Amino acid sequence: MNRIVLGPGILAGLNVLEVDDKTILIEPGAAIDYLGREIIVESPYTARLSTIDGFDSVSDYEDAYLNISYNEEHREAVHSISSKDENSQSSEHNRLLENYKLSLSNKMPNLQNSMYDLIAMKKFIIIASDSLDISLKFDHIANKEEGFNSYMDIDFKGEHKAVKLIMKFKSEFINHGKEIVFEFDESKVKHSLNYNLEYNFPVSDVKMKDDIIELTEFLLESEEKTIDTIDNPIKHTVKISDKNKVQQIIEKHKNLSLDDVLEYSYNDVICLAKIRILKTKKTYVIENVVKDPFDIMIYNLQLSKIISKFSPLQKNIDKLFDKSTSDKILSEEKVIETVSDISTVSDEYIFRFEDKVDARDKFFSEEISHSLGVGDVFIDIFFDSDTSDGESSFGYQNQLVSGDYEIFKRDNHESVLPIVKWGTILYKNKGSFILGIQFMENYSKDEFKVKWKATKINKKYESFNEKENVLTIEPSMLKVPIRSKVSFNVFLNDKPIKCIWKVKDENGGTIDQNGVYMSPSLEGVYEIVADIPDYNENISAYVIVEN
Repeated sequence: MNRIVLGPGILAGLNVLEVDDKTILIEPGAAIDYLGREIIVESPYTARLSTIDGFDSVSDYEDAYLNISYNEEHREAVHSISSKDENSQSSEHNRLLENYKLSLSNKMPNLQNSMYDLIAMKKFIIIASDSLDISLKFDHIANKEEGFNSYMDIDFKGEHKAVKLIMKFKSEFINHGKEIVFEFDESKVKHSLNYNLEYNFPVSDVKMKDDIIELTEFLLESEEKTIDTIDNPIKHTVKISDKNKVQQIIEKHKNLSLDDVLEYSYNDVICLAKIRILKTKKTYVIENVVKDPFDIMIYNLQLSKIISKFSPLQKNIDKLFDKSTSDKILSEEKVIETVSDISTVSDEYIFRFEDKVDARDKFFSEEISHSLGVGDVFIDIFFDSDTSDGESSFGYQNQLVSGDYEIFKRDNHESVLPIVKWGTILYKNKGSFILGIQFMENYSKDEFKVKWKATKINKKYESFNEKENVLTIEPSMLKVPIRSKVSFNVFLNDKPIKCIWKVKDENGGTIDQNGVYMSPSLEGVYEIVADIPDYNENISAYVIVEN
């Protein structure tokens, strides 16, 4: 039942914390494995990384995946009464202890054939090697409004030369039948070991079609090698529909059989963390820990209900069925769009009237949430001649007006709508506003439709480490013999800058204020720290000292 209702993942806790540069702590928590078995960690567990199974399989400066799995141990051995031999000393166990087992692996967990893979996005492994992993995720479902989403993950296992990647696909409806190109040039971005890229392509306006996206060209280039073929061809079926993706995913899940639900499985472990390790023959250092790297936390029903209360759709539905606002209707869904640093929300509000409206009558909405958060938001107002059932209140004259449209009075372009003044009050600290209108002419209809558009210019706070202001230390990692010298430098946007040097580890060697480091006579992994007072920053490099 756990397997069907909850699926695999972390239920609570199990956070992985770095105690020191060799030790981790796993907080108490619970998880469900891919067979529905419960994995319980009742108390905090502390361990040196080197004592965990699989540590020896992890290479120098490589990502290690910390996994937890269900485990059983036999307890209380008793004499076996089922033995046919009366003189036999055979025994059996009276109890079974359920616990857990930790392991380390240098292999990324196989996330294919999961429920997400089955109904939402299909994952394809492009390259899986000792130095590089590349994968693609494709939508199962696409439509004209939301387009076709795809994600590319590039993970390097260590220091490397810049690469350039081009993949081309063909399709009938995605990108309107034009060539679909995924391109990545590492020389044009900040150097990293991990890249997560997102792409969105337009989709042709078709109601219900199956489309096929197929790889036609592949090229991966670096200074060291060129790869122009991959082992497994990529060919993926995408359902094109006029329905939104959430509706289609729900329908897809409803149509799954019990066998379908029980069949999917990643493997028998749950990944708790991704850990970067620096190793030598005799010692190691934990460089960093990434908790829950594959986002497998399971949201329980209480949390899902709380989250739903904060969604724009749920808020509007709640208001729609609120008797206190039965004379004013909000549409069931806002259209939210973000382009570059500008976010917009569109919705409508309908005033309903029991009596005839006289000139100078005023009407006010209740507080309306625009869903763009706090801060400065600009509201534009439009008046629509349509009624709530989609028919025009003024015959064939279907109009949407804004601004001071009184200037069209007694003109060939005169509006069919009455002259109405409007105003808004924005509550900047609440993310909401109130709309007020005043009729300047008599009005006999029983409703008046107002469309509004909220626009927010997102302030962008650039971190110090973005491309425009990049600190680097060179070399960032290297191996040196004992009692040898090497020079370190810090660069700001490729220009050398002054800093204060120190060796973090006791007996880890010495470094002068020119950045010249002398390695110690003791093997190990040592951290070199450069303090940059002018920018209130520091940056580190690692030295592996071997005899």
